[in-house]
Amino acid sequence: MDRASVSETGASRYRFRRFRGRPTVSVIYSPREFREIIDRECERAVRYHGRFSLAIFEVSARDENSALIRRFVRTIHHRCRNTDEIGWYRPGQIGVMMPFTPLEGARQLADHVSTLLSSLASPPPFTIYSYPSDNWPKRQRLEKLLTYLNIFALAGRLFILPTPKSGEFQALLARERSRADRNGNVFSLIIFRMANLPPGISIQRRMLLSLGSRLRDTDEFGWYDDRHLGAIIPYSSGQSTRRIAENICRDMSLPSSNETFIVYTYPESWFPDQRSDLLLEPGPLMQTEQLPLMPMEESPVGCLPNDAAVGQEEAGHKALLYRPLPLWKRTLDLVVSLTALILLSPLFLFAVILIKLVSPGPVLFRQERIGYMQRAFTLFKFRTMEVSSDTGVHARYVRKLIVKDSESLPMRKLENSPSIIRCGRLLRASCIDELPQLFNVLRGEMSMVGPRPCLDYEADEYLRWQVRRFDSVPGMTGLWQVKGKNRTTFKEMIRLDISYAQNLSLWLDLKILFLTPGAIIHQIIDKPGPDEVGADQPKTSGQTR
Repeated sequence: MDRASVSETGASRYRFRRFRGRPTVSVIYSPREFREIIDRECERAVRYHGRFSLAIFEVSARDENSALIRRFVRTIHHRCRNTDEIGWYRPGQIGVMMPFTPLEGARQLADHVSTLLSSLASPPPFTIYSYPSDNWPKRQRLEKLLTYLNIFALAGRLFILPTPKSGEFQALLARERSRADRNGNVFSLIIFRMANLPPGISIQRRMLLSLGSRLRDTDEFGWYDDRHLGAIIPYSSGQSTRRIAENICRDMSLPSSNETFIVYTYPESWFPDQRSDLLLEPGPLMQTEQLPLMPMEESPVGCLPNDAAVGQEEAGHKALLYRPLPLWKRTLDLVVSLTALILLSPLFLFAVILIKLVSPGPVLFRQERIGYMQRAFTLFKFRTMEVSSDTGVHARYVRKLIVKDSESLPMRKLENSPSIIRCGRLLRASCIDELPQLFNVLRGEMSMVGPRPCLDYEADEYLRWQVRRFDSVPGMTGLWQVKGKNRTTFKEMIRLDISYAQNLSLWLDLKILFLTPGAIIHQIIDKPGPDEVGADQPKTSGQTR
């Protein structure tokens, strides 16, 4: 059944205007769109007893293409989180809506933005509002009249309002995940298998209209991909969401089974028990809901599961959270890694001879790491420690660094271990020990640019929002390496990794690759002194990254 030939009629008779997720950050919302977003957030705050803040900046200029507005918007986007929204509140006024942010936090952001702009121009004055509160701005009478007129106008388009396309729905899903990570709440996702339904345009129309009438104002629905419709239900458990899906199936006289829909709940469907913010392996919501999204060529009904099907089920849970990687990134990895292997072959030979001369044992060190989509893989390095090194001390050191010292101590390797072989520190400081990871890049397990792959016991200590560093393929270099590396704390490293995943682009990768040699030279020159290294580090350790 070809979705492109279907007239999409996903409007709700109770919802005349719907918020569309925008994957780009270079555009700010129009006054009407921004009002819709604020109204939706007010509904969320009332329904779920939340709060949010609104900062309104008096920019005077009304032209979005003016230099002042462009500079202001770039500064705001750089400073704001991906759950915040920016748009025109009124002509000459730009608003920033910040969910789950108290009044004082919004004021700090506005002050920081004004400080950043003060060097180039006079910073715009701002006013901060918090919802719910008595000082929340009241709508003017003309605005109320225009709102009613707009509702009547949109009522005539009730049956032709299109549903969000796949890219828009993926942006909505990513944003809801960010909100859940920040606020600690859950949300559910219903996936309707349209390919398993009777063929015909009328079925899709009825499904879209049923979704629009059954869902709440705070819910969203759209095309998850070409063959699946999705619905995002915030603050809803799996059982409650399943009842919603069953009611929709009952309205359309469809079977309420896994052949028609599947319900996932974040984080429970991705993490098996109550310690959902610390575990890695995803698990099903209920024992009866172990089927993920099917591939394009679906298996016939009634086939017995096999090992391949089990693997597809596990991958299906994970694939809901991760966007596919662009083709240019894999092409860049192949070109750069092959070129580096040829040009750096003398360094490979030097490292092999050096390690063989100073330490008995294998030249390569293999270690299991956690990478893209939280999948384990074997990482290659030149060995810089004795074969019989103890890894327990390093595990305790890293856990303490993540749990207790995540905002106070910098992310330093254990350099005072007697297990490090002669010249091992030189190989580490110059990053020569990392060169075998070029083979990981060729195998597709790593990328040239991305977050550093972590160990399994490191990932066990991650909070839910920190797991988002697995949204991109691990790399040999990354934003953290060129932004300070050993001078940054654990949380600063995590934020840099998440920022890279959210702003992934060819230009950013090329920029990081260009800055990496300088960062390595700076790391060799700027070695920490004994007072910086030995104070908080144990005496022995195992091989580290």
